[in-house]
Amino acid sequence: MRPPPKPLGEHPVRAITKNHRAVTGTLASTKGPAGAQYESALERDFFLQLDFDPSVVRFVPQPVLISWVNGRGRKLQYPPDVLVHYSDGRRPALFEVKYVAETQEKADELRIKFRAARAFAREQGWTFTLVTERTVRAPSLKNIQFLRPYAARVFAEDQTGPLLTALGHEVSTPESLLSTFPEAERPHLIPALWHLVATHRIEADLSLPFTMKSAIRARRRS
Repeated sequence: MRPPPKPLGEHPVRAITKNHRAVTGTLASTKGPAGAQYESALERDFFLQLDFDPSVVRFVPQPVLISWVNGRGRKLQYPPDVLVHYSDGRRPALFEVKYVAETQEKADELRIKFRAARAFAREQGWTFTLVTERTVRAPSLKNIQFLRPYAARVFAEDQTGPLLTALGHEVSTPESLLSTFPEAERPHLIPALWHLVATHRIEADLSLPFTMKSAIRARRRS
């Protein structure tokens, strides 16, 4: 008896193997099936953003095969880079991750492929979007690379609690918040503060460079 078919887009349709011409690997993430395999540095950076984004429930690299017909009439298939599921009401989204130079060099071919991908996504009730380094490698990426290691660290309540209490419901900055504590305590509180930002218990606009003078506030309860 054949096993039931896997749900569409819930598992990678191909494995990514080592490639000496590109950066490949697996990003450790609880949001991806057995981690998230990538086959370029740009994909890795985009997956970092997805992993950090609290509105992303899960993302599946290489999720489906899409058929398309090239300019010579040959029928081909290709897997878009990732399917993303959200918790905030947005529809699932297919993304293709490409460097700008490649989109220019292969403009005619990619136009046909992406037209097929948009049509396929529309049939599934999904969206399709092309992302490039112009959006992936924005200031938010540097912020995520800095904060992400703090998200996995464990801090006791006596380290995080005083920071949240001192912040209250006001808008502050890391510099101003830390200044309310004795100077000797501040070096021990800084990692706990970064943990609170990394785990989204303290909010900041991470689309801008994150500094000691960035606006922060406690996460508002929905």
